[in-house]
Amino acid sequence: MRQYWGPQYVQAAQRRSREIITALPVVRDGSAKPQIIRETCTKVWPEKWGMTVTQFASLLEKCQQDSDWDDDYTISDLVRRYVIPMTRGTGMGYALLVNVDRPKDITVMISHAWAENALEFCRSLERSVEPEESLFICAFSLYQCEDHYGPTIAEQLGSLPQESPFFHVLQTIHDRGLAVERRGGLWRNRVFLVRLPWALMLLALSCIFTPVVVRGCIPMHSVCAFGTCTPILEYLPIYTWSWEFKPLEGQMLLLVRVGHVLAILTIFSWMAKLVLLQSGHLFKGRMVAVPNHNCEMYTRLWCVFEMFVAQTLQVPVKLANTLASAGVADSAHAQCSNAADAAKINAEIQAFTGFEEEEGLEVLGKRVAQFRDQLNMGLEAHEEVKDAGYAMLDAAIRHVSNKAWSRALLIEILQAFPLALCLMCTVRLIKKGSKHWWEEQASHKGDEHWYHHVMYLASHGRLGYDLFCGQVFEASPQAWWTWFLIFGVLLGYAVVIGSAVYYAKKAQGRITYLGLGMLAGGFLFGEAILFIAITCSKEFFHLCEVEPYRLNWFLIGFSAAIAQGSLIIVLLLIVAGLRGCLVGRPKAFGRYAERYVKAGLLFVGLSVFLVLMVATSRVHRPEHYFPSFVINFALIFGWLIGPLAIAWTNAVRFGVMLSQPPNSIPGCPYNYVSDSSHSSGSDPES
Repeated sequence: MRQYWGPQYVQAAQRRSREIITALPVVRDGSAKPQIIRETCTKVWPEKWGMTVTQFASLLEKCQQDSDWDDDYTISDLVRRYVIPMTRGTGMGYALLVNVDRPKDITVMISHAWAENALEFCRSLERSVEPEESLFICAFSLYQCEDHYGPTIAEQLGSLPQESPFFHVLQTIHDRGLAVERRGGLWRNRVFLVRLPWALMLLALSCIFTPVVVRGCIPMHSVCAFGTCTPILEYLPIYTWSWEFKPLEGQMLLLVRVGHVLAILTIFSWMAKLVLLQSGHLFKGRMVAVPNHNCEMYTRLWCVFEMFVAQTLQVPVKLANTLASAGVADSAHAQCSNAADAAKINAEIQAFTGFEEEEGLEVLGKRVAQFRDQLNMGLEAHEEVKDAGYAMLDAAIRHVSNKAWSRALLIEILQAFPLALCLMCTVRLIKKGSKHWWEEQASHKGDEHWYHHVMYLASHGRLGYDLFCGQVFEASPQAWWTWFLIFGVLLGYAVVIGSAVYYAKKAQGRITYLGLGMLAGGFLFGEAILFIAITCSKEFFHLCEVEPYRLNWFLIGFSAAIAQGSLIIVLLLIVAGLRGCLVGRPKAFGRYAERYVKAGLLFVGLSVFLVLMVATSRVHRPEHYFPSFVINFALIFGWLIGPLAIAWTNAVRFGVMLSQPPNSIPGCPYNYVSDSSHSSGSDPES
């Protein structure tokens, strides 16, 4: 189709289709059958066929103890070789079997493809859902045996799409979410409460540390600490400090006070979030779509149907924390192994804009037709209206995928901003505090001692000596123009983060040592080219003849951020290599399996921090502790441990692994063969 189905159309389409979907009754007297607990003769419907990701991980752990286990097994292999033998003769799916004493109410619908690697699928879920959340995973929720001890797959699916377990589960999540919202709680808008503490914290830090960047001092209530520093060793950028305290006045004092208020609000917002979550006023019901590296999940028609129902019911849809691609959105060509299922699903989707021909819905159909005309989408006269259902789905799939990448980028920005603030503060404080020391070095050594000049640049470069003009930086009391430093640092961070995210996205989370090495080398090469270009052109443009050197401040901040990015990539490779040598390949289970790496980084950071505090603090009065604490914390955690820990955390969060990236992802097969000739739902082709 030539037209573009924009967000406005998707939202309007959801409203129209929701009126139809919600009007359909949740069928209990239809052909769909429940699973039955024989001991109590209790009927259990799909909304209680849930299990936790911890139980899934335990299943995989048991399967891995089998000598015939292969790490390349897919979900289909797992079901055929292990789940079916475990559940045969019980009449219950694996999820109900392991929770037979207390069936779990489902809060998260999992949409996935059966061709996905089982271990990768478990890892993706561990990164994307909480351990206690109850999940509907069709492979384990449906009774797959087809042995007449329980309902067949066809009987569990029912004769109509609205009888299917997937519709039941999503409808239940929708109803529970609406009930929470009617009680004054949060469901679909809960992301606001999740992000509010982060936003308040960033604003508080920005206000409190504005005097650091603008005046070069550390605020302490109503006074500001101005520091003077000298290196411990001549070529070692570790400094001892002495402090002088002056009153904070005017706008700086006001900003610090506002920052204190925002910090208090940050604490209260975190507490409010916890209270709402514990009291049941914060509902996290949603559907999680799990892309994979084996096949494109939306080539499967049942996955498309799940997205269709979730969109029409406005159940929040999230992509799992993985960099695997969901594939090209082309729902009209999605396939299903069962022709009858395919016909029912396609009819349901086509009814999205074809319902105007049905009896009793003529008025609503005309409204949809009028709305479509008002959007001026440029439909050709011969194009059928039924294609609009697929177009809405394709737009929704693209929207969810783009939203996932936007969320990943937002997480990086939220985490990088405090680090950028530490970077700016340390550069500003050390440049101002070491001014007299640099003046002494310049007068003693002189430019003729090129060796000392090079060593100073190599060891202290961005922190003390002027990069391009070869002079000691002159710091004024109200250096408003140091905002050029802020702009340079933020731009440098944007380049580093954008490049890293783009590379990881293109590689779908399967990065290589060579690729990361080239990325780090590219940053350093770009910095070197920039330095050479400025050095060669500074005489022509008279860059060093007018004070203050605004361009220098920008370039100092930009180059510092770029250099830090390359350093963190190199350190990340070293940590990954050490982790692989000491522990081996990552386990397929254990949500917090990589926590010990962050614990090790924290231990190293605290150790170095304590050593710096003892070695560099000239503490004469108790009030000297705080400014020394701030500068050493910013130096260690802002320049080294913090970026490294955040890089590692996000690599683990999104499943980044050092391996060969896939060249392409094929469509999911739809002719799985199992112990039965029947097919099952949501990609349960076995």
